[in-house]
Amino acid sequence: MRVAVIQARPRGSLYNKKNLRYAIKLLDRIKNTDVDIAALPEGYPSVGEGELCKKAKDLGVYLIFSILTKSKITHKAKPKRSAGPK
Repeated sequence: MRVAVIQARPRGSLYNKKNLRYAIKLLDRIKNTDVDIAALPEGYPSVGEGELCKKAKDLGVYLIFSILTKSKITHKAKPKRSAGPK
C-alpha cells in the first residue's frame, strides 16, 4: 500500500477557490503512480468536497481530507440569571 501525503500552503483564506484548484493540480501529480491513498492537510481546501471526491474516483485512490464549515451566529446567548438565595 502506498500513501501520498500532500502538504500545501493555503492561498488567502481556507475558503478561497484557488485552494481547490491547487489541490486538484497536486492530486493530478499522483496519476499513473502506485498510490492507493492520498491525504490532504486538515481543513485544506475548505471548499469543493464534490470535486475532490470526483478527482479521487477518477484517479482510483482513497482520499483523506476534511472540510471546515462556516456558521453564522444568529443571536447572542444571554446568561441565565439564577434566583439565588434570598
